[in-house]
Amino acid sequence: MKTIIVAEKPIAGRTISEILSSKKYSAKFYNKMPYFEFSSKELGEIILIPLKGHISDVAFPLKYARWLGTDLKDLVQKPEIKYIMKEKEITALLKKYAKEVSKIIIATDADREGESIGKEAVTYVTEENPNIEIKRVYYSAITKDELSKAFSNQQELNYGLADAADARREIDLIWGAVLTRFLSLIIKRLGPDFLSAGRVQSPTLAKIVEKDLEIANFVPEKYWQVELTLKKGEEFTALYEKEKIDNNELAEKIFNSVKEKVKVHSLDKKQKKIPKPTPFNTTDFLREATKLGFSAGKAISIAENLYMNGFISYPRTDNRKYVGVDIFKILADLEPGFKKEVAKLKKQDKITPSAGEETKDHPPIHPVTLAYENTLSKPEWKVYKLVVDRFFATLAEDAEANTTKVYFSTPEYLFVSEGLEILKAGWLEFYPYRKVAENFLPSMEVGEELPVLNKEILAKETKPPAKYSQGTLIKLMEDLKLGTKSTRPTIIEKLYSRNYIDGEKQVNSTEIAKAVISALQEYAKAIVLPETTAKLEDQMTSIENKETTKEKVVNDSRDLLLKILDELLENKGKIAQKLMAGISRHDSFGPCLCGGSLRKLTSRAGKSFLGCSNYPNCKITYSLPQKDFYTYAGKCSICNAPKIELRKGKRKYEFCLNQNCPSQKEYVKKREEAGPAVATAASTKPVKTVTKKTTKKRVTKKKE
Repeated sequence: MKTIIVAEKPIAGRTISEILSSKKYSAKFYNKMPYFEFSSKELGEIILIPLKGHISDVAFPLKYARWLGTDLKDLVQKPEIKYIMKEKEITALLKKYAKEVSKIIIATDADREGESIGKEAVTYVTEENPNIEIKRVYYSAITKDELSKAFSNQQELNYGLADAADARREIDLIWGAVLTRFLSLIIKRLGPDFLSAGRVQSPTLAKIVEKDLEIANFVPEKYWQVELTLKKGEEFTALYEKEKIDNNELAEKIFNSVKEKVKVHSLDKKQKKIPKPTPFNTTDFLREATKLGFSAGKAISIAENLYMNGFISYPRTDNRKYVGVDIFKILADLEPGFKKEVAKLKKQDKITPSAGEETKDHPPIHPVTLAYENTLSKPEWKVYKLVVDRFFATLAEDAEANTTKVYFSTPEYLFVSEGLEILKAGWLEFYPYRKVAENFLPSMEVGEELPVLNKEILAKETKPPAKYSQGTLIKLMEDLKLGTKSTRPTIIEKLYSRNYIDGEKQVNSTEIAKAVISALQEYAKAIVLPETTAKLEDQMTSIENKETTKEKVVNDSRDLLLKILDELLENKGKIAQKLMAGISRHDSFGPCLCGGSLRKLTSRAGKSFLGCSNYPNCKITYSLPQKDFYTYAGKCSICNAPKIELRKGKRKYEFCLNQNCPSQKEYVKKREEAGPAVATAASTKPVKTVTKKTTKKRVTKKKE
């Protein structure tokens, strides 16, 4: 009899088929859906059917689909969550072969989500063949060795693991639907600009808003520092020993104490190790990848593709210790492409990998086979190289450095100069993403006097805390148990898509976000408390360990949400006022030419545009980019129309929304270089007025 193997996605399915069949497989299609057939001595006749992730959606019964007219309390309490088929071709393919086979092997990703996806496939197959044998295989890399071990050790499907994932999906559906509908309905903001809230989304957003408010309210404190320029062969600087001098008078006193020379008071020389980094878990990987210019979502997506193509291990893991990883085999596989790096490692007395926290899930992210730069796209190579370099760094020796502190004295005060010299580069040779700045000091002896070439009082101010980057935000979410290693990048992407946050290197909260969080913190604080979500995360683990049931956890979350909803409904008028004020600030684009206010509006067709508050007396409008991210950038200095700043990747472009403005000529020159995103924005229409003259000009320009 035949066996069905279920893979999570087509790329993974093809790679698994190549390996299990020694590349002797047939690629076939069923209603445009790919699947693979081959024979294996160990497994027999195989039909490998790849899915597209989840093949069922969680949803409310159809009667609850309408936002208007649905009682939100009923939405919390009454409906039973349905699992609705969304991939009809795939399920038809599963059902087609279900009666022809005696066994189904689930080979989806080895985590909660993969278990849930596999369970969905089993559900459709057993409808046609209730007596089919069900097996599960777990692997951390799509390689010959890993798959051979996995298929030789077939296990039972873990329904506790699947139920934990399904509980999350059901809870997120209920909470997201109820909170989103509440916020959007009370201010009548429906359509594409609806306001959203969620179990993980809202506490994450609250942390971003809190940071931005902390920065906005930060009051800098003045302090002073005295800097000396000294010379012994080379010039170097020394600072007063205390980091901050509280008042200018004391700074003047210290400054005046310095004469033509200072004496070497003492020297503190130490040799220290600079420990090599620990292996990549998902959070560490994302933090490093975002420093290279990737969004968290893009980085994990590229890593998943590399995994499915058999180049790196599974990229969703909490582990920081290589367990069950054949390090020397991987080095041998990588050697043809990384000869210098492997040769350096072989010269070490021994290769001992660094280790961080060990968990029971997948090994840390590491390369599993060799890839060449010309076989991958530029982003894929960048991520692959990061993973390879980190792997080498974890196997290299610790770096070593000499540190020197030299204290110089005037009769009353001490100054200090610090030096650092790398003695052994160790892992730093393999990891170009981490720089250690050397600072060389001349050789000096206690009692020696050095000339003072210059002295200066530096007036400074304390700096506000740094904004979150996507990398530091991912780390914060991990620390607060907000979401999982799998869902955190998706949550951040959702915040961007809802216009709650913007920015690339720095994450900024928008005025809408501030209004939403302010309202929730005042009238339903449980929604934005990380502890609320962390408790639910612990309950998911209890389901996985079969200490409780999915039904109990989902029902308990319904009870909690109902209490929150009561608070929201009681204060909906006050909440609506806060939200409207924030939206007004967010959608404001300054004064109109007529003296009114320009604001962002949405047409009946769902298109965004700028309109005047004095409509219908003023009919000036401006088109806006429909998909690209932009912010208001003030008034055009030439025509006084509004400008926007549009972002494409790391580049930013300011341009006037009035296409008749002379400044457009300069902007048009940049279109080709900027690419599609800016070209889209360039299609913004000129200012419309009720005069025929303007209309003729606009038509003439279009003809040109």
